[in-house]
Amino acid sequence: MKKILLALVALFATIAVEAKIIKITRPYSDPKVYTSTQLSSIDFNEDGTISVYDYNGALIATLNPDFDELTIDDEPVIYEYTAKEMVTDLGGWISGLVESGAMGSGDMDMSKLMPIIEQIPVYRRWVRQLMYYYPSVDPYGDPITLSGCITIPLDIWSGREKSEGILLFNHFTISKNEECPTAGNTFYESYVMCNPVNPNYIMVTPDLYGFGATKRFPQAFVQGDLNGRGTIDGLLAAKRLLEEKGINYGPLTFNAGYSGGGSEALSALKTRDMQYADQVSFDKTFVGGAPADLAGTFRKIVEMGKVGLNVVMPLVMVATNETQQMGLPYNELFQEPLASQIGELILSKKYDSTEIETVLYGQELKDYVQPEYLDLTTPQSQNMLSVLEPLTMSNGWTPDPSQNIYLFHFKDDDTVPVENSTDLVPLLMANGFTPSTIPGQTNLETNLTITSNITMSHFLGLFPFIIQTVAELASWPLMYTNGQLNPEYQNIDFSDMTNPAALLNMLEAMGFDVRSMVNQVIAGLVANGQEVTVENVIAGLNAVMAENGISLVDLTTMLNGTGIDFSAMLNTVVEYLINEYYNGDVLKAPAAQLQTPMDQYKQQMNEWLTPVINAFNK
Repeated sequence: MKKILLALVALFATIAVEAKIIKITRPYSDPKVYTSTQLSSIDFNEDGTISVYDYNGALIATLNPDFDELTIDDEPVIYEYTAKEMVTDLGGWISGLVESGAMGSGDMDMSKLMPIIEQIPVYRRWVRQLMYYYPSVDPYGDPITLSGCITIPLDIWSGREKSEGILLFNHFTISKNEECPTAGNTFYESYVMCNPVNPNYIMVTPDLYGFGATKRFPQAFVQGDLNGRGTIDGLLAAKRLLEEKGINYGPLTFNAGYSGGGSEALSALKTRDMQYADQVSFDKTFVGGAPADLAGTFRKIVEMGKVGLNVVMPLVMVATNETQQMGLPYNELFQEPLASQIGELILSKKYDSTEIETVLYGQELKDYVQPEYLDLTTPQSQNMLSVLEPLTMSNGWTPDPSQNIYLFHFKDDDTVPVENSTDLVPLLMANGFTPSTIPGQTNLETNLTITSNITMSHFLGLFPFIIQTVAELASWPLMYTNGQLNPEYQNIDFSDMTNPAALLNMLEAMGFDVRSMVNQVIAGLVANGQEVTVENVIAGLNAVMAENGISLVDLTTMLNGTGIDFSAMLNTVVEYLINEYYNGDVLKAPAAQLQTPMDQYKQQMNEWLTPVINAFNK
């Protein structure tokens, strides 16, 4: 190897540390690359060796110039610093989650679930990952170098398959640096790439501020607009890097995220609408379980006195305290022993969210949050709310109706209240979005789901969200030509609210087997000698649904937000089903029953998804 030029070391000692790339190359190993802000110093020792220290002052390496090489260069606009090939494996990831207990409560019998998991028909897919640095800004608007990951299936890299486009995937809640995309975590990629339809997309996953190149800083977890610019800059940089390598990434661009990632996906869309509309357009943005209103979420969780995932409150309060520079001592925010553990447990980024959750397992808010923050009338909680209010996603956002949005949320989400999504719908509607429960028919697809007794779990919402997202990714190239719906899909009539068969189809697509429930109610009325009327059947139907934690009032409220007069619909459907029960007359709705590629994919995935979800139901 070349000997290091001493001038480079001297140069490093005298220059500002921004905008430099430091590469260490040693025999028989891959080069290690750092941005200059990741290092505190490079020292030339009396024995001729060179010591390199990270931003904490810890020794990274001691180099021998006779064998090792160190170079310092001005940072180019975009810098690919490593690449590797690896395999994505969804079955392996799910098995690991099950074994760790992250997918359910501690008293769940995992032995019953594993045989189901082992039957999941997913593929392992080899990919090539490019890790890259790119210029952006920090949460305060100052220039900074961020990092991200581009994941390219090897069959696309080699040219055997054509890429349909790019999926900008915003990683969901993480707390450990080793969980970030550039650390080689393929958790997100596995969920998208490893399934029977084999979607041909390139994924771009920014680390975001506080991870990867900026791991020395506290993360800006769900801090409103602060990550939007870094996310969009990461997407544009990834496209440039792919172009420089001669990789055709395809015509489509999607944006997606669940939970904390859903907040970042909204931030990216908002930043795109307000600052980058001339450079970026998303074919669709998929948002699931997103905390779009931090202040409202804080109020709701405090009112409930508990939260499904305890890790969320400490992560949000620490990120807000650090990013918004509130300067509050942690013993004022949290009770012991958590107050003394914040530095090690959260700020160090040594522990993943499951490990932090384990520390807080079984506790309520009153067990670890100071009581002043659990009373919304105190000066302390009012101060926190005054900081959180400006972070609400709707503030300063004029949504662009040329974009398409899929909005998903479990009605009884135990961690991120559904109001985060339902309160967003009026803003979107006021700016030209037309909500619908039917994919592809309008620019706002709403799925504020009321389905079953799994609706309490924020974590389990990830599965139907990912399946719907991948379903649309796989179907989009078939459904659309040059941005226009193909005629065979466009002609499907979902809008005839007078056709009972079409209404039944729509309700079944939303997860309600109304025919079976109505038949059960009619049989009960007959057995009890009661008159079978529309009113009696609806009353009985309400009772059946209530047993599963669902009410017709809730369902009506949800559908009213999509422009559907559910009361009139229900009367029409029940009247039809009573007639069908007695006379056997079955109306047909051929157009509405036409199977699309999306329907076929969801049916295929449900063969394993349904038993997996059922295994979580007590």
